[in-house]
Amino acid sequence: LKPKKPKHPSSYLPFYLRNYCEHSHGDFFISPFFDARLVAQLMYEGFLPIATSKFLVPKLHQRRSVIYPLNKQVRDTNTSTNTKRSSTGTNTNVNANMNTNTNEFTNTCAVHTSKSTKKKAKRFTFTVNSSFEKVVQGCHHQHGVSWLYPSIVRAFRQLHSSTCSSDSSSSSSSSSTNNTPETFPIRLYSIEVYNAQTGKLAGGELGYAFGKIYTSLTGFAAEDSAGSVQLAALGTLLWSMGFDMWDMGMSLDYKAKLGAREMERDAFVRKVKELRVQDVSGGDIVCNEPRNCKDILQQCKRIVD
Repeated sequence: LKPKKPKHPSSYLPFYLRNYCEHSHGDFFISPFFDARLVAQLMYEGFLPIATSKFLVPKLHQRRSVIYPLNKQVRDTNTSTNTKRSSTGTNTNVNANMNTNTNEFTNTCAVHTSKSTKKKAKRFTFTVNSSFEKVVQGCHHQHGVSWLYPSIVRAFRQLHSSTCSSDSSSSSSSSSTNNTPETFPIRLYSIEVYNAQTGKLAGGELGYAFGKIYTSLTGFAAEDSAGSVQLAALGTLLWSMGFDMWDMGMSLDYKAKLGAREMERDAFVRKVKELRVQDVSGGDIVCNEPRNCKDILQQCKRIVD
């Protein structure tokens, strides 16, 4: 049998969007429109919205870097029966009072967090949606304008404003039913980490969520270790809230070290369609008051070097 021919990227663009956007080349599509509703619709279909100075250039990667599933089950060694060989050659319980059920598992976060990151986490505090504009400025300062041009920043700002002004409970409860082309359940966030001593913004990122998926758009770090701590704390927070997939865009070494793996485009789009209609148990991503990053990481027991 001949191997199945891969789908052309244009086939992934829904018909209702084809009057506003078309395939350009490779993984890239193109649109002259920067309307926030269009940006949200593209996000909802699995496209990563980036831009040039004149065009919206949504990207649907051939291979997407994701951490999936975010929840990992590990055998709980504290509930299994340990045995040792006695001098007579028979097996003896080390602790007869321990549960003999060896099929007990503990839920833990699949994000790989090093011991050094955990130690440095206490130097930073974590917030959500406290400083959208400064995060944008931080990204520009570190990366230049790159793809974060004013037109797409305006669309992100509108989505961010809508996220901040909407009621958390109604936003989360409607995420599986509000699927009309006019209004999609996209929630856009600015994630911040601050130096715990000085109070200065040390790093952050822009990202968005819908259903059980969170996508990282772009970020920056202004202090040593701020980036790794921010990612570790965010991953733990997403896991604790019940998110199932962390979409990290294109593959890079630091993402692989966090536990990200490549997912083929077709599989990724199928997974997006599956997870976008599911609700996270924790509702909206909220962290109005600064939390020490070390406290957040303590929610995740498993630390990986």
